[in-house]
Amino acid sequence: MVQRYDAVDGWLVLVLNADGATPLAGRARRQADERAAYRARVAALASWGLRAFQASISISHTEGSAAALVGVRERTFGVDLVRISRVAPKHSRAILTHSDRDAFAVMPRQYRDALAWALKEAAAKATGAAQHFFPDGVQLMTDPLTRRLRVRLADSLRTTFDTNWFVLGDLLCATVVSAARSSARASMAHQA
Repeated sequence: MVQRYDAVDGWLVLVLNADGATPLAGRARRQADERAAYRARVAALASWGLRAFQASISISHTEGSAAALVGVRERTFGVDLVRISRVAPKHSRAILTHSDRDAFAVMPRQYRDALAWALKEAAAKATGAAQHFFPDGVQLMTDPLTRRLRVRLADSLRTTFDTNWFVLGDLLCATVVSAARSSARASMAHQA
């Protein structure tokens, strides 16, 4: 199943594993992830009307499902797709710093662990050097005026990202868009 969403200055496409009840492992899982990621990338590029060389693309996949966020090359953004039931409290404790804890408290309780993981991963991907930034190089924060979640790169007070997320079944999809270049419109709604 392919679903498209109008995102901030781009398109987000989800390719969902039609047989999500069947657990995938090993090579079968890698192949299913690769197929879903390819389909999501192609559909997202087609939705935006861009060729790959004209676009910025962020891709995430898990268990045969994938998300692709595509927009104009001048934008900085990232996406992460996680199965909520697979991210346990021990995972979020392992990646959250002391300064992340305040932001963690405003997240909806049932999605806290998966959302913390996904936002840090999406922001790390947006940098183009995910292994360097995940998890300690990304800080979660709450905008003092709006109480919305934001993400900041730890080595830069100026590089911040606006966040959006939604839940589809047991999947949580999180996106980040560079706040410095972000447009005023945000069409992806939060689900609680």
